[in-house]
Amino acid sequence: MNENENEEDEILASVSYTKYRNDPDVLIDATMGEYNQECGNAMVEIIEILSKDSSIVHTINLVRDGLLSSGHEELFIDILSKIGKIIVEQGKKLDGGDEEKPCISPTDMM
Repeated sequence: MNENENEEDEILASVSYTKYRNDPDVLIDATMGEYNQECGNAMVEIIEILSKDSSIVHTINLVRDGLLSSGHEELFIDILSKIGKIIVEQGKKLDGGDEEKPCISPTDMM
């Protein structure tokens, strides 16, 4: 048995995100080592981590460290710029856009 097989035996649960060149979608894969309570609890922990804002910050830090250590500062700045645009757009959606809407629609008054 090699080291990779031993490592796989130790995995309780995992979630991975993959983007392929010719596929417009990001694929999400979730696996559990076994279908038991221990692995189920591990999946709950992963989902809890993913739901936190700190998970996004940690992921960006990992990307930053990898890109900066390999001399790709400009690519990291480009990625941050695109993430910033996404955050601004999501903020606009949450705020209802730039236009103000009445609390009560005129059709609700009829």
